[in-house]
Amino acid sequence: MKRKREDIPPPPPPDATPSRRSQVRDITVDPSTPSKANGTPRKAVSFLNEPSATELGRSPRTPRQKQIDASDDGTANPPIVRNANRSARRKSVRNMIQRSIREDLVDEEDGFEEEDNLAQRIFDDEDAGSSESESDDEKSAGAGTSTPAKKPRGRQKKKKEKSPPPVVAIEGPTAYFEQNRARARPSSTTTTLPPLSPKTYFRLLEQHDDKHAADIEHLNSLHKANFDQWVFELSQGFNILLYGYGSKRKLLMEFIKKEAALGNHVVVVNGYVGGLTIRDIVNMVVNAVLGMNHGVRFGVNVNEMMDSVLQILDEYREKDEDKLVTLLIHSIDASALRTSQAQALLAQLSSHPAIRLIASSDNILSSLLWDSSTLTLFNFIFHDATTFVPYDLEISAADESEGIVDVITGGTAGRSGRSGAKGVKYVLASLTGNAKNLYRILIATQLTAMEDDGAGKDKMGTEAYGIAYRTLYQKGLEEFVCSSDLVFKTLLKEFYDHQMVTSRKDLQGSEVLWAPFRKEELESILEDIMLG
Repeated sequence: MKRKREDIPPPPPPDATPSRRSQVRDITVDPSTPSKANGTPRKAVSFLNEPSATELGRSPRTPRQKQIDASDDGTANPPIVRNANRSARRKSVRNMIQRSIREDLVDEEDGFEEEDNLAQRIFDDEDAGSSESESDDEKSAGAGTSTPAKKPRGRQKKKKEKSPPPVVAIEGPTAYFEQNRARARPSSTTTTLPPLSPKTYFRLLEQHDDKHAADIEHLNSLHKANFDQWVFELSQGFNILLYGYGSKRKLLMEFIKKEAALGNHVVVVNGYVGGLTIRDIVNMVVNAVLGMNHGVRFGVNVNEMMDSVLQILDEYREKDEDKLVTLLIHSIDASALRTSQAQALLAQLSSHPAIRLIASSDNILSSLLWDSSTLTLFNFIFHDATTFVPYDLEISAADESEGIVDVITGGTAGRSGRSGAKGVKYVLASLTGNAKNLYRILIATQLTAMEDDGAGKDKMGTEAYGIAYRTLYQKGLEEFVCSSDLVFKTLLKEFYDHQMVTSRKDLQGSEVLWAPFRKEELESILEDIMLG
């Protein structure tokens, strides 16, 4: 077994240079002796505070400060401006050197002068900037203990301008609901102003001086020149529809005077009046043909009523073919006549040979009311009758519960709201068939009671014309509207939620139900249910 050899360091050769470590431990380095690395004098190093290898490998450095090229006002210049200034300085210095070398070239003297001026302006700007900075330093030094405001270093960021949101193409049903969704009204528009009363509106209108009155009158005279053409078109079996911006009521009333002079019966219908129904128009036509005391009564069904009217017109036509009825409808596209059923019945009435229809439309979307078959029955000839006349009567006759109606777009100006009858129609359109039939039974019974009592059109539905809870339930069972009391109560709950029905207990303790609307409104609702 071999013995482990002890680690004994070999003796140094006699002429060998002592190691550096031993030199550091035994002697001190002369501070005047430069090192081999960089020739910088070192401090005296002793054995007790010997620096580490990391400290020996690094030399003390002064922390660098980022140099920022600033403009005259102290704000940092962007890199593009700094690079341009440096390039201009280098170019100017280079040109000055070249000019000093090539003094014999006289032709280029003008160009060099321009370059000198450019260089001089650059150096002057730098001198001015330095002098301003020195003066600012002096002012800040003399300010005492006041702390100067710190300026942000680096490049100043510009505020990003908000770009409009990207337009997303939406198609199909989603696009329809997106375009017709309810949007928040801005509070800084005129829609928040309270509406004017009719008295205030007409007072301000009288004080208003229209600068274009002469031009409007001249335009009206141009339309009057077409009266003979309109009469000829009506005589050939066509109907006339006037469109364009402005009220056409005054123009049409002047034309109808000429039509009445021919000996024809004239019926004028103001379609913009709220609460107007197709039944009212039919009664006007029958009164013009048979007289006011004709004694003809029409049923509840509108289709049967229209058949009876057409039969009356046939008999009237057989007596005298030359006798015609000129039907004038102002605003045929008004909200009262905007339903598809009303337009279909008007088209059927205007297609009769004894009827000559001339109408006006104010809504820019009025053409969407009619399909191809309805337009065929109307047989319209369209005339542009732009008048620029204010819609005074159309607005004044609007239903107050609907606000000021915008006859151009069909909306409401500044306020929203619908009358009770119109609200009921919209609610019924979303209910089931059984709910509609139950409400039909209710208002039909109420109308019968009002007829027996001799109530007028403006008579309001009250408890006296109501129907008992058990009676309505029995009628619903007979017509298979409801099969149990639970279903009956569920249907009534829809009416209660939308305030379509009011109930109260009578003296005997039984519950009485009735619809809280005027007789005229109940007839209109019943008519829509029957047509639907």
